[in-house]
Amino acid sequence: MNDTSAPNYIFEASEKPTRPLHQVPLIVATEESVKGYGCLVDDPDNFEIEIVRWPAQGWRPVDEGTGDEAGWVEGVFHGEWRGDILHGSNEAVNGEYVLGWSCDPQQAQSDVASVPGIRCCSGT
Repeated sequence: MNDTSAPNYIFEASEKPTRPLHQVPLIVATEESVKGYGCLVDDPDNFEIEIVRWPAQGWRPVDEGTGDEAGWVEGVFHGEWRGDILHGSNEAVNGEYVLGWSCDPQQAQSDVASVPGIRCCSGT
């Protein structure tokens, strides 16, 4: 089945408008720091997963037919910087994504990092 209305998760950074940059603190995941988002799991084989649709917040609606992905799958999620662009791949669903940038998307380069040694990203 080929759904031509499916969201495009791979795109040229220059197709995206300038986004504001945000200073985001690095927070160590603890039971307390992830409260309200989820929980830490020590034994995934004996953990019950509750499947709920992601809530729509602010300006970005949840794409129709997504948000709960109709179940769960298991696999590795990879993140890789290619120049200024943070790419992700999900082995469980064979997905490829642009996750963010280390600079203004209008200035982002895929062959070389324009801000060496700094890895922050603005949301997609």
